[in-house]
Amino acid sequence: MKVRIHRSAKEFIGNCIELTPRGKTLLIDLGMPLNFGDSLQAALPAIAGLADGNNENFLSVVLSHPQADNYGLLCKAATTT
Repeated sequence: MKVRIHRSAKEFIGNCIELTPRGKTLLIDLGMPLNFGDSLQAALPAIAGLADGNNENFLSVVLSHPQADNYGLLCKAATTT
């Protein structure tokens, strides 16, 4: 399994951890960095299928808990597809 930390390795804002077991992609959180006032200005991490939905290997986003630094970019992902 591959683990890729997009955000939150050195800070406590905008969590996003990509897990890739057996070629499938699962995200743990899709958080907005807390230093952004508008989630639509924040960039999505470069994950195949996240922005366009055109990757059958992208499974889902799992939220660890309901705080903006864990789910804040979901609206951005939803508006780009």
